[in-house]
Amino acid sequence: MVLLLLLKQDIKKILLTIIFYLLSIFFIENFSLSSNNKKTETSFKKGISIYKKANCSSCHFWHAEGGNSHGGAAASLRTTDLSYKELLKIIKCGRLGTNMPYFSRNALNSDDCMYSKKPVKELEEITLKGSKLLNSNEIKSLAKFIENEIKNKPLTKKYCLEFFKREENCNKYHD
Repeated sequence: MVLLLLLKQDIKKILLTIIFYLLSIFFIENFSLSSNNKKTETSFKKGISIYKKANCSSCHFWHAEGGNSHGGAAASLRTTDLSYKELLKIIKCGRLGTNMPYFSRNALNSDDCMYSKKPVKELEEITLKGSKLLNSNEIKSLAKFIENEIKNKPLTKKYCLEFFKREENCNKYHD
């Protein structure tokens, strides 16, 4: 009889431990998912903000689908095959011989850009400078934003609303 009571108490402790463990896992998972959602939302808003700051929309348009613009035919960022590293380099260094400007303050002096051994004065004459230069963190955030939120993604109402901040411009788009 005493042995049976002790056994019942041990089973209760084991069951309570299992329930506590499962509840802990549940709360940890939910907390980390909401934390990741907040990070994703923050990087999305930051990405659009930098896209607007650098005036990418003047050539690639607000929707990032590219097309004929004042600088010629801008590439679609939605259908690009460029990798994150390639996007990073192009945003930082621009593309010589095209209307894609550089956005890094150090582009003309950087070995990463590999322009040539021409003097900076000469490079300034043949290279387009972005309307607003970006720091390296902004360039990384912009490349990550294009890679994660624009490339191979349809235009969504969420994107439109964040860009324009007005519902009436975005009614035809869906999430």
